[in-house]
Amino acid sequence: MARAGARPMGMAFRLPGLLLVTLLLPAVEPGKFKCPSFTKLTDDEFVYPDPEQCDKYWTCTRGESKRSLCPDGLVFHPDKADGEDPCDQKANVPDKCKGRPKLQRPKPGDGHCPRQNGVYASDDPFECDTYYSCLNGKSSPTKCAQGLHYSDEIGTCVWPRESGREDCVTDDDGGSERRKKNKKNLVDQPPLLGSLPRHSATGLSVPVVQ
Repeated sequence: MARAGARPMGMAFRLPGLLLVTLLLPAVEPGKFKCPSFTKLTDDEFVYPDPEQCDKYWTCTRGESKRSLCPDGLVFHPDKADGEDPCDQKANVPDKCKGRPKLQRPKPGDGHCPRQNGVYASDDPFECDTYYSCLNGKSSPTKCAQGLHYSDEIGTCVWPRESGREDCVTDDDGGSERRKKNKKNLVDQPPLLGSLPRHSATGLSVPVVQ
């Protein structure tokens, strides 16, 4: 029970002290990586993957973390040797980014590059044996050996059943149909004026000289 005339130490009296303590605390950057305590004891650099984003990684020096981002289309490879570029193709990373699915916003390149860098299968179901290597948004095509399809997941050419693609059309189930359509389109096109061959006395076609 409080004595007569005594004023209890309520929130109004404690608040200034709390504000003072809050102001003295170091600011913590949202989402900043917390380096292991042992990194404070050495000048060596330690590199760690971001726990959520596969193309982001952190370098710890003296307990302080520094964020880095791989070039668009590449992801962090945790097993690269010291001195090597820590960024690589997703297919080369042991865990394939499982558990770290986030990526930076894509920066598309030409029509075959959904991101600036990386290797991507052709999205044409008639070209499952073709893939495009993208560097700074510019693509260059490569064709698999006959009978193989490119797999984005594995990162190389494999047997069709192992590629994981279900939209592919082969010569057996539609490739010949496409060729027929292309041939039909060529037949349906009207000939250019003056391009029809004329027949000689021998019955053989003789090209028209323009």
